[in-house]
Amino acid sequence: MFKNIIFFRYKILSEQLINDEVNELLAVKYMVFGAVLAGSAISVPIEITPAFLKYAKIEYFLSIIDFIIAAIINIFGIWYLYHANNQGDGKDFFKRIICLSFPISLFVTVFYWIPAYIMIALLTESYPVLDRISVMILMIIVQIVYYRKNYNCLISISGSQVTKNGELI
Repeated sequence: MFKNIIFFRYKILSEQLINDEVNELLAVKYMVFGAVLAGSAISVPIEITPAFLKYAKIEYFLSIIDFIIAAIINIFGIWYLYHANNQGDGKDFFKRIICLSFPISLFVTVFYWIPAYIMIALLTESYPVLDRISVMILMIIVQIVYYRKNYNCLISISGSQVTKNGELI
């Protein structure tokens, strides 16, 4: 997984890109690391509020668990999509995933995230810890739905064949 990844020497990576030395598999590895890094920026921030001070230890622990789960889902989700695309024609993975990400993200946000978040807010109004756990579960569901919808589209676009059990041939 870490083979050939350049972490800090971005000028070397720039040279490799100029010389067309970065293949699609290596680019997917960078995409995975970028997704995990972006996810950590979103899921680890800790807000200092009176409720946080009351439940600080639990909130901090839940933030770490949330980050780990999000990272695992993103890593496997991206690999899942990459392999689905390669089982078909193997073409244009990045173009396909970038183009699909906006409408699928919008769909999942409007039809899953917003209604469920409103329901959680109404039901857990006076229980901050329960609210945090509910939102964590919702994020897991939303991420899985997002990757599954992308997967279904990539199967269709790339011409992959799927068995009755949903496994790629």
